[in-house]
Amino acid sequence: FLIINTPWNLKPGGHSVPRFKNLPFSKILVEIFSVVFAVLLALWVNEWRSVLEHRDLAGTALEHLLAEVRHNQAEINESLEGHRKMLDTLNFYIRGLENADESRINVLSDRFTYSYSHSVLNNTAWQTASITQAVRYMPYAQTEALSSIYELQSIYQEHGNGIFRNLGSVSFYDATFPTVIKSAHFNVALSLNIEEKLDSSYTVFLRNYAGDAGP
Repeated sequence: FLIINTPWNLKPGGHSVPRFKNLPFSKILVEIFSVVFAVLLALWVNEWRSVLEHRDLAGTALEHLLAEVRHNQAEINESLEGHRKMLDTLNFYIRGLENADESRINVLSDRFTYSYSHSVLNNTAWQTASITQAVRYMPYAQTEALSSIYELQSIYQEHGNGIFRNLGSVSFYDATFPTVIKSAHFNVALSLNIEEKLDSSYTVFLRNYAGDAGP
């Protein structure tokens, strides 16, 4: 015999009678609720885990960025000291060239030596944070401050590269002494200006975010 359970009873005459009262509705509702709750809980746990992973990623990136900013600030401070002294020297020569005759110019030229140095600033932590998408999980104000810092660093590095290219060119050595002095003064003054802005930006960033990196 083949017996099929069905929620319907057939009475003589072909009429069907519903048997809802025999269905375990309460049990079905509990099972449905349990399944829905389990799915929602799994989604919440997964989301919570993702939030923690993103927070850890951003926190680790910030630690590396803070270390890089401190290193770059130390480099800039060394250049600041040297370039301030260099600018004072160049100002001395510029004043000496005012209304100077050829003999005086030759004397000043013989005394002058020009040795330019330029800080090499790191950007590895910033590149890594960008590649790993860690910057996406940092506060907007934080990433905006970092973006401004590293953009200014890029300008500074390109300025330094331009100076070294000019120092190696024939036109620099063929120029007259007054032209060399004015060119050197312009370049050092610009370097000093960017370095002061970088130093200030580093200080503000460290003051605002050094405490966010954890213990």
